[in-house]
Amino acid sequence: LGRKDLRKIWRFEFMGEDGIDAGGLAKEWFLLVTKAIFDADSGLWVSSEGNQMLMRINPASEATCPEDHLIYFRFLGRVLGKAVFEGQLVSGHMVQ
Repeated sequence: LGRKDLRKIWRFEFMGEDGIDAGGLAKEWFLLVTKAIFDADSGLWVSSEGNQMLMRINPASEATCPEDHLIYFRFLGRVLGKAVFEGQLVSGHMVQ
């Protein structure tokens, strides 16, 4: 995703499903994508020590995803930026 892509209007369509994107498909897309990226099994995140619902960046993420861990973080940053700009909810809670 480039910077110019973030300013475009995104339209969503799920393969094999009928539906017109009147906001519901976009909401579902943002939730599904962020849920997949924030999944602790991906190795990019670890649960916070005080609360397992909160995630923090895994310092060893390079070892778990050696070839592309930074690409995932960049993609997530762009998706979160677009979600904020569009007022969309995301799945994931981060801490410092």
